[in-house]
Amino acid sequence: MAARTLRIGLIPGDGIGREVIPAGRRILEALPSSLQLKFSFVDLEAGFETFQKTGAALPEKTVETLQKECDGALFGAVR
Repeated sequence: MAARTLRIGLIPGDGIGREVIPAGRRILEALPSSLQLKFSFVDLEAGFETFQKTGAALPEKTVETLQKECDGALFGAVR
């Protein structure tokens, strides 16, 4: 059986999210091959700093990418 590839949206958000999302990614990448899972990742934006830059805490582009391109998401923290 071939390994299944799941696309995961990575949304660090603010603060500690920038630390926990890379750690979460490393955990997914370290899962044993016996699970027959592989992952691809897409970096997405959300949070207060995104709000300050764009006027939206959760930009429509992030929502659309999650809905159309991702099988799941890792979400950090927002202020």
